Amino acid sequence: MSEVETIAEDLSNVNFDENLSDGQQYKHVATFGDMDDSRLQYDFVKKDIIEQKDLSEVVASDNIDYLVPRDEEAIKKGHHCDLPLSFLSIKEGQVEMGKEWYLMHYPKLSDEMAELLARYNWGDMKFMTKKSVKNGRKKYEKKHHKKKDIKEDGMFQKKHGSFLVEFK
Repeated sequence: MSEVETIAEDLSNVNFDENLSDGQQYKHVATFGDMDDSRLQYDFVKKDIIEQKDLSEVVASDNIDYLVPRDEEAIKKGHHCDLPLSFLSIKEGQVEMGKEWYLMHYPKLSDEMAELLARYNWGDMKFMTKKSVKNGRKKYEKKHHKKKDIKEDGMFQKKHGSFLVEFK
C-alpha cells in the first residue's frame, strides 16, 4: 500500500461538515469546563445558525517562523536544537542580514557579539581554524615586522598609578 493510499484511508474516518464553507462556523453559545486550561474546555454551538469566522486572530504566514528538524549527521555531531527557517534562509556571505537576525531574536545581545556570531555562521569565520589564525598572525608579523597588539586599535589603554575601586 502506498503512502497516498494510507493518507486517503486515514481521512475517510473524518467527518467534514458539508453545511459549512470556508470562513464559516456555527454560532457559539457557551463554553463548559476548566477556564484556566483550554484543553479541558468544551464549546457548545447552535447548528441551525451559521456565522462568519472572526479572521482578526489569523496570523499572517510572514510572521510564522517554522522550525526545521536537524538531520542525523548533525545529531551525531551533537546539534540537537531545531533551526528556524529564517536562520536557514540567510545565504552565505550575508553577514549583515545574519547580524540583524541575531539582534532581532536575541535583543540583549551586543552588536559586536551579534556580528561575531553572524561572521561565524555566514562569513569568513565559518572555516577559520586555530591553525589558520596562527598562520594569519605569522603573515602579519612577517609583512609588518611587528606583532599585532590589542592596544594598537586604541580600544584599551594602560594607565599607571593608584586607583580606588568602589563596589556597591
